[in-house]
Amino acid sequence: DKKGAYLQVLHTPDIAQIIEGVEFDGMGRAGEEDRYPLQLLYSGSVEGTSIDKNTILRSNMRCITIQGTGNATVSNNIAALNKGHCIYVGYESQDNLIQGNFVSDTTYISWQDRVPLELDDHCAAFRSRYGPNDYVANKAVGSHYYGFQFDNHHQTYFEDTSQGLPNPRQLPMGEFSQNEARSNGNSGMLFHHYEQLESIFLSNLKSIKNRYYGLYTYNAARVEISGSLFAESVLYNVDFRWSDEMTMTDTDIRGISSATKYLTHPSYFEKPCKGNYKSSPVGYRMQTALFRNYNIPRVTRGARLSDVHFSLFDQPDDDECSGSVP
Repeated sequence: DKKGAYLQVLHTPDIAQIIEGVEFDGMGRAGEEDRYPLQLLYSGSVEGTSIDKNTILRSNMRCITIQGTGNATVSNNIAALNKGHCIYVGYESQDNLIQGNFVSDTTYISWQDRVPLELDDHCAAFRSRYGPNDYVANKAVGSHYYGFQFDNHHQTYFEDTSQGLPNPRQLPMGEFSQNEARSNGNSGMLFHHYEQLESIFLSNLKSIKNRYYGLYTYNAARVEISGSLFAESVLYNVDFRWSDEMTMTDTDIRGISSATKYLTHPSYFEKPCKGNYKSSPVGYRMQTALFRNYNIPRVTRGARLSDVHFSLFDQPDDDECSGSVP
C-alpha cells in the first residue's frame, strides 16, 4: 500500500520536457529516496520544460520534486490527499517558476518513512530549499502542518552527497507574490534563515485561518511585505522572530471575526480561542536578532510598518477572544 510507481527525469540537460494533462494516482514509494510521482533530478538547465495541468492524487510520497534542475515551469497542477511535502524544490535548483498550483490536504508520513535530511513527517504543501525561484499565485489549503515552508541550510548538498558552498542562506529568493495559505494545521507561510544582502519581496499574499502562524520568519533580514492580508490565525498572524530590517506596508492584519465564531462552535468545532487552542490571537509580534550570534552584515535593527491596518482585536470582555491584542 506504500509502493506505487514513479516517473523520474534524470540527467537530461538542455532537453525540454513536456508533461501535461496527466493524472498521477497512488504513485510514489514511501520511505524511498528519489521515488516520487514526478521528479526532475540533476538535469541542469531544462529551459522550455513545462509540467502543466496535471493532477497528483493520493501519493505515497510527495507530488512534484525538483532537485539539481533549473529553468522549468511547474504550473496549474492540482494535488490532493498526498503524503509528505507536495511540491518540493531542493538543492542546486534555480530559476524555476512555480505558478498557479493548487495543493490540498497534504498529510505527514511516519518518522520511519521519511527520507534522509528531510522532514516529510512535518509536511508542507510547498517546500523550498534553494533559490532563486519564483512562486506566483499558488494556493495551499488544509495541509496537516505547513502551507509554504522555505527553510535554508548553511551548506549545499550535492549529488555525490558532499556538502559545500554556496550557502543557500545567502542566495536571492526570487519572486513570491499572490500566494495563499488557508486553514493549515500549523502555519501558513514560514521563512527560515535568510541572510542575503538583497531584499526579499513578499507581495499580495493571503494567509487566513491557519492554526498557529499566518506568516513566520526566523533569523531573516531585509524582508519587505506589501499589499497583503493576514487574518484569523489562532496564535500570531505575523511573527518576526530574530529578524531585522523588516518592512511591512499597505497590509491588513485581522483578528477573529464574528462569522468565524458563529461557524466554529461545539459540538463540531472548538471555539477559536478556547479548548486546545487556549489563546487569543495576536496580530503582530517582533523580536529583533540583537542578541543572537548571527552576524548578518549591514543590517538595520527592528522593523518599519507603514499603512498597516489592524482590526477585530477589540473584543468584548465577556467574549472568548477578549484577550486578543493587535
